[in-house]
This record gives sequence, structure tokens and C-alpha cells, in this order.
Amino acid sequence: MRIRRDTLLMIIALAGITGCAIQVPPSGGDKDVHPPKVLSVSPENYTTEFSGHNITFTFDEFVQLKDVNTQLVVSPPLKYKPEVRLQKHSMLISLDDTLMENTTYTMNFGSIVRDLNEGNVLEDLQYVFSTGPVIDTLSINGKVEEAFNLKTPGGVLVMLYPTGNDSLPLKELPRYFAKTKDNGGFRIQNIAEGNYSIFALKEENADYLYDDPTEMIAFSLMPVHPSPNPVLLRLFTQRPQPVVLRFYSEEPGKAVVVFNTGADSIPFLVPDDDSLEIFKTVFSEQGDSLILWYKNIRADSMQVIFKGKSLRDTLFTRLFTYDPGKPSRRKFFLQVMPVSVPGGLQDLYNPFVIQFNHPVLVQDTGKIILTLDSVVQPPVSFTRKDSTGMIWELRAPWKEENSCSLYFPAGVFHDIFGLSNDSIVIPFKVRKERDYGSIALAVLDTSKGTDKILQLVNDGGEVIRELPFTGDTTLTIAHLLPGTFRLKLIFDENRNGKWDTGNYFEGIEPETVKYYPDAVQVRANWDIELNWKP
Repeated sequence: MRIRRDTLLMIIALAGITGCAIQVPPSGGDKDVHPPKVLSVSPENYTTEFSGHNITFTFDEFVQLKDVNTQLVVSPPLKYKPEVRLQKHSMLISLDDTLMENTTYTMNFGSIVRDLNEGNVLEDLQYVFSTGPVIDTLSINGKVEEAFNLKTPGGVLVMLYPTGNDSLPLKELPRYFAKTKDNGGFRIQNIAEGNYSIFALKEENADYLYDDPTEMIAFSLMPVHPSPNPVLLRLFTQRPQPVVLRFYSEEPGKAVVVFNTGADSIPFLVPDDDSLEIFKTVFSEQGDSLILWYKNIRADSMQVIFKGKSLRDTLFTRLFTYDPGKPSRRKFFLQVMPVSVPGGLQDLYNPFVIQFNHPVLVQDTGKIILTLDSVVQPPVSFTRKDSTGMIWELRAPWKEENSCSLYFPAGVFHDIFGLSNDSIVIPFKVRKERDYGSIALAVLDTSKGTDKILQLVNDGGEVIRELPFTGDTTLTIAHLLPGTFRLKLIFDENRNGKWDTGNYFEGIEPETVKYYPDAVQVRANWDIELNWKP
């Protein structure tokens, strides 16, 4: 077949156009996952007789710097932060300080350096130099944990000072330091031979000084020296001097003083004032607030005087007044609140507990009707469980799966203001025996003679049970509802029945706390046997 010349030219042109349309541009290659590499350092790493003020790192590619102020750590610390800037492929560092003689300096760059395009981080970049003839190569390592809960925070300063001055962390910068990893571990490197005082400090202002009483601190009573043996430091917050945060009244008959710490050992008085008629003054369980109940709900002011060595102050507050003869949008009444039947279920082994919003003076519990499985029981008797008369409990012969109800007629309870309760019916059901599990814990005591407190703690940190003991023993924690728990052991060295924090100025370390290695899973109708050598 013959093809005309003009047709042939058209076919060739179309083929060329098609060929252009299907061309694929070359790809950019694999994604760069490699961090920058250091090509050279000037002066060289581990330089001795260092006397300059400038250090230059040259990399194999363009880099970027991130978080220089927080990531760059120089030990011993410098008075002025080094100036760090970029120039093409280089990082230039300028030192404005006068360096100490015959001292090894370590510069840790953390994750400051990363490549420009992908952000790949050059981890653990370090530069070491000495102003003397040798590089110190010794080290001290260990772990920092919080004394009360054994958490291991990262970013905590661990600092070394020459021995001989107990006020060092308050006034002077450390000779050497490092920061803890996320697991609480630390290593202070390139230190000279000798004995050191060691401190840990969890701070926010990065001034390397213990100048804020809210900062957590740890210390060792004994000096440390370079050794492969790890050092354990236990962080604590020193109990501050008590300060009144607030003195207020939000309801008639009640005023509250709030402190920044426990203040239940500080003496106080309320000046004689017949218009108030003080009924009861009580500290909260933690001792960080003082509750003052008074009978005259028309009183308009109150004065409290603290006369302790740690707190001497005179306080005034306006009181929340109430006049029964005047209309008010706020109802003033005595409220009955059942607290032992969450979800309508009463514990098989514990009493039924009610709580009031006001202190109760008079009760006629013989009028209360208890019904078990539709059978009315003999008259019951509630017992007051606190000094104010706000918590009352009823012990009854519960049987598992009892369907129960408590009927409180109006006027059974009368509070300090002359108010009485309205009638109320509280239905509930008693739990089954097989709802519970138990733990039998055999403790082999390795510190004979020290009082101890075993605590069963839930996931939220709440103490569910607490058992004191001394010496080898087997402790049974019975009638537990299912859940995941931790076993916590407090070494109660001062025998006051609670954990006590430390005091740096008095050389007192916090009391020791240990946890059973594993979480304990309590199951319904199941008994667990454990052995523990703390």
C-alpha cells in the first residue's frame, strides 16, 4: 500500500507528540533518613591547654538548630550562655566566659543539630576540652527517683560540688552536673579525682540554685567519689513554712482557713465573742485547712489569731449571714447523704454510713426503720464517728444479696442551728460474698525493728487499706473488690504513723518507700498469695 508523503509526515508528527506526553520526569530518589555528619571540629575534640573563645563544627550538609537555650548543657556551668550561630555548613560557638584553670569542660548538645530538609537529628553530640594539660576521664553515675512514689523524672539536674560547704546549692553553681534521662538515670563524665557533695534539683528557672522552696531536691549525707557503683538520689519537696492562703466563709455557720501546708500543730485561738458561739474547730485530715463551726448564723465577722513559732498572724473575715425571717434564694437546710452505697450497693462487711452537711447535736435513731428483704428489723442505733457529729454509721447483720431500705422520718436528726432533716427513704442491696477477693502477703523483713506501714493503693493513687507492722509477718488484706492495685511499703522511721518528707537544712532524708515489683490484680472470689522481701 502506498502512503502519500503528507500523510506520512503527519503520522511522524503525532508519534512525536505522543512520545512527549508519556515521558516521566526522574524521581527525587529515596528519602534522606540520615542525620548530619561532623566533618571536622576546630579546635579538635578533647583538646588540652584550651585558651581560645571559639569552636567551629563543620558538617557534611546544611543544618538547622533547635532549642539551643534548653538543650545546650555545659559542665561546669558557665556564667554566660555560649553564643551559637550558623554559617553555611558550620556551627560557630563563642565563649564569653573566663574559663577556670586546669578544668575539663564538657559541652552536650542534646538534639540541637538536625539537617535542614528532613529534620534528622544528630543525637548526643558532645565536645570536651581542658584548660589544663590533661582531660579528666572519671565519672559518677546513678539514678534519681521521687521519694514518695518512686517516679523517675527526666531533665533533673544532678550536681557535684567540692565537699566542705553545706550551703552550696543555695549560693554557688556546681563544679560538674548532668541531666537525668527519662528513666531517671544520669552520668556525670569527665570529672577529676576527689570527693564531692552530690545534689539533685528539679527546677523550672534553670539557674542551678536551690532558691525556691517548692523545687524538689535530693542529697546524699555521705560524700561521693568517682566509681562504677551507682548512686541513688531520692527527690522530695521540703515542707515549707506555713502560710495562710485564704480565710473565707461560703455558708452560714462555717468559716475556713486554708494553708499552703499542714498546720495542725500551730496553736490558735478565736477571741471570746458571744455573738459567734463557736461549736467546734477541726483541722482537715491533711492538716492544711482549719474548719470553724459556729452557731450564730447572723454573725457578720470572725477573728482568728495564730500564735505559733512558724506562724504568728491575726486574721479577719466577713461571714456569710442568714436570717430565717427574711426571704432568700439560697435554701438553708439539714441534708442527709448516704456515702456507703455507691451504685445502690452496700458492702457486706462494713457499716452503712451517712454524712450531714452540718454538725448534728441531737438524734433519735430509734425511729429509723431498717427493712431487710421486706422484713422490718428491731430498732437500729446509729453511732457518731467524728468529733463534729457529721458522720454516723449503722452496723447491721447484713446477709449477701439482702434487699434493704432505710427510712429516716422527719426530725430524727437536729443540727447546731436547730434545723432537722426531712423524711427520706434509701433503698440498697448488699453485695455477695463471691464479689470479693483477698491478698495474703508474707513479708520477710530485712530491717528488723523499723516500724512499717503497708498501703494498698489503687490506679488513682488512693490508699484503699493501710496496715502497720514490724518484723517478719503475714498480712491478710481481705474483702477487696476487683481491681488493679500496688503494694506500697513505708519505712516509718520516726514512728508517727505516716510518711515524712526530708529536710535539707537539718540533714534529714525522706523516709524510704518501696513498691512490690508488680501490680496486683484482684479478682472476684479469688485469693492471692504473695511473698515479698523488700
